Amino acid sequence: MYFRRCLSDYDTACCLRCVTSFKDSESVKKFIKTDGFHCAIGIHAWRAGRLLLGDIRRDQNVSNMVLSSAGADPGVIPSGIQQFNEEPSHGYMAVSVEPSGFLFHDYFKQVIDAQKQHQISNGYLSPKHSGLTVFMLVAGLRRVKDPLYLAESISEWHKDDNSIHFVIVGPELDTEFATEIKSKVQRFPGVYIFPPLPARDLHAAMQNCFAVVNSSTSEGMASALLESMALGVPILARNIPGNSAVIKHRETGILYNSPEEFVALAKELKKSLTLRKYITTNAKNYVGEHHSLEKETKTYKWLVDKLVSLQRKQCGSTCEA
Repeated sequence: MYFRRCLSDYDTACCLRCVTSFKDSESVKKFIKTDGFHCAIGIHAWRAGRLLLGDIRRDQNVSNMVLSSAGADPGVIPSGIQQFNEEPSHGYMAVSVEPSGFLFHDYFKQVIDAQKQHQISNGYLSPKHSGLTVFMLVAGLRRVKDPLYLAESISEWHKDDNSIHFVIVGPELDTEFATEIKSKVQRFPGVYIFPPLPARDLHAAMQNCFAVVNSSTSEGMASALLESMALGVPILARNIPGNSAVIKHRETGILYNSPEEFVALAKELKKSLTLRKYITTNAKNYVGEHHSLEKETKTYKWLVDKLVSLQRKQCGSTCEA
């Protein structure tokens, strides 16, 4: 993982653990204490948040356990901790993409045939000449992602033009909600839910779709959108603060306010190669300028230095007492 490589460049030992390795916050606390770590950083706000040692915005005793929300403003990374009163002069989260040779349209046919939701009459689907227009939503299945927000509108479009498809790709992060969504999606021809893909295959799949979409009701900084921008894939995102902070409408992507507006803008993008080229070129340039690995490496180094410094000060105060 590049996170480990970033810190190893500064002679910082890094131990990576998946959040599923820990039962609760106590198991994290024991792990940190037993192995003698100086600090712990939770990369994903929602997945790692449950493992924090209390409410980080109120509990000053957990200053060595910081939730680093992917995509958060660097000045907000150490949420609520007063000692963090200086901001790193670096950038936001970095974007690293490495597509595999994964053939998404072949995979698309196999999954759809297996689910028996839709029959594709043209047999073999080559990745470049399938005749499909696939909109892809990359998101874990949970309510804040509102995965079926566009389903009805895209399904109606699909009825008029059966080359139009909407694919939702991601893990079941909320089992009850995922079951509900899988049941509802049956009512929408042309809309499918696919299981999660390995990162490199997912990037290849994104490259082979027409556009990546975001329909979240709330967002920090969606990594899937930034990855799409880096891959040269157009993005259409719901017009919410988290998305509009990254996307400039008709410059680096498309922002929509309703499912109906989404369809209208998507049709325009489909017809205009000039608009598509303009947006993807600007988006790639934006990611290269604001989301480089070099900038994020410096940001993580700054964060670790601050955490270790606080931990040592805390230890010193305890010893003096």
